[in-house]
Amino acid sequence: MLIYKVFYKIIINMLKKIFLYIFLLIISITHTGIADAARINNISFDNSDNIMLIGTTGHEINCDTLNIKPVKLQEPDRLYFDVPDSIIDGGNKTWVFKNTSIQKIKAAQFSTNPNTVRFVIYYNRNFNPDALQFYCTANNAITVVFSDNYSAKNNTISIYRTLSALSSDLYDTTVYATEDKVQKISNNLPEAPSNTTNTDALAQIQKAIEAHTTDNTEPFNLILDREFELKSNYFIKKVDIKRGNALITGLGNAELANPFTLANPSRLVIDLPNTVISQKIRNKEYKLTENETIKIGQFEPSKARLVISTPTPEKYLSILSIGAQSLLIAHEARLNGLKFAEKNAQLTSLKSTSSSDNTEDFKINFDNPIVPAIKKNESNIEISLFNLENFDVEGIRKAAKNTKIQPLKIEKFSANCLKLIFPITKGSHINVYEHVNNKQLEIKFVLPKIERPQKDGKKNKKNNSKTIVLDPGHGGSDVGATRQNVYEKDLNLPVALKVRDILESKGYNVYMTREKDIFLSLQERVDFTNEKNADSFVSIHANSCAKSEI
Repeated sequence: MLIYKVFYKIIINMLKKIFLYIFLLIISITHTGIADAARINNISFDNSDNIMLIGTTGHEINCDTLNIKPVKLQEPDRLYFDVPDSIIDGGNKTWVFKNTSIQKIKAAQFSTNPNTVRFVIYYNRNFNPDALQFYCTANNAITVVFSDNYSAKNNTISIYRTLSALSSDLYDTTVYATEDKVQKISNNLPEAPSNTTNTDALAQIQKAIEAHTTDNTEPFNLILDREFELKSNYFIKKVDIKRGNALITGLGNAELANPFTLANPSRLVIDLPNTVISQKIRNKEYKLTENETIKIGQFEPSKARLVISTPTPEKYLSILSIGAQSLLIAHEARLNGLKFAEKNAQLTSLKSTSSSDNTEDFKINFDNPIVPAIKKNESNIEISLFNLENFDVEGIRKAAKNTKIQPLKIEKFSANCLKLIFPITKGSHINVYEHVNNKQLEIKFVLPKIERPQKDGKKNKKNNSKTIVLDPGHGGSDVGATRQNVYEKDLNLPVALKVRDILESKGYNVYMTREKDIFLSLQERVDFTNEKNADSFVSIHANSCAKSEI
């Protein structure tokens, strides 16, 4: 009997150890699966709803093996694609769109073993599902391009410009919102559905104001149950002060425009077009050092302004993170010890082209994503690259020797930093772009036109042989202003065609940037006009108004 008891205890102990081993093995496998998964924690869209950025943290996405294959379905028309080895944070999500060929996008955890997140895109007949493109981009993110208008030649984002405003700047042409959120307005106004445009919401606010002014009722409170965000490229959520520098973080892509300085007191002013600031930090002032501050404010409905009060404005750099999702306003003396990227990049090529007498286009390619910084004064613009290695300064100088932008200075100011100093000619315009994969920097210069002297002292005679470029505004996926399903792009084109007929009947040479409903980037319109050596460029637009009686 004793032998049986001893044997029984041995068997029980063995079984306990086996179960414990199996339990630990299951936990190990489970944790390994989670550790190997990228966590999707940020999904955002550009202002034309042509690009979706899927941001992740944790496990690094392998860009070399990432193979996403969309699958088309019907009734209703939709497609889906899976992101392998990923987990979506915060549960399933849905976005509803207005004024675009995409109607709705859903994201959900499709499976957990293996970890897979599925995206489903619902679209109308104007959408071309075969145009879908996928890019493995910087900051461990995936960029999904919905439109075939974004080809390799223009698949870029603007990060800097000298012009403070452009006709392409958008305020509120299209809106997306999550399905589970609504905007509530008091004073007995109905709830606005989640896909209500900001124009509609503003009209409801105006209705409430007018109701108050006519019936002399008690003042009412306007309540919005979520942040009221105008449509923008960039939404600023937070400002952190680190070692006397200001780190600005948000959603989307930051772009800088036309920095300038002011005196008495000494200040540096930087504008961010197509940018909206969270109400929580709007008009707040932050202390950088004992005698320096930075203030952030909503300068226009869709333009933010940074004002740095400092005795040395010329010492500040604007450093854009990989992917331009954050901006570091940093003093040159406070950069030591800062790490700007996990990986360094090598400069693989520098090429400069010119499409006309007054343009120059620098394209600089790298093998890894780069971190650029921009500083401008009256005489030059400096572009610094912070995460380079093994670059040939003399070779770069030689490649840029015969360009119109001279004298171009190239300096190595630390082991991993390269500085390009471009002189600025009065009347020049400079635009800086990054490719969507963050491995190419493009610097475009438009110089003032040079008036050529006439032979034999003859003066130009005014005649009707002038060349005119007509530009019907917007087009394709860029619909422009809208009201009651009328798109601005559909008004601009017939007006432009009529103007062309009239001008040609008077003997002018007329070219059209577009003669059908297609998307053109601003730079494509500029390049076309320069190629035609136009005497005049006329862009035709139509504004919208909330009051139909006007």
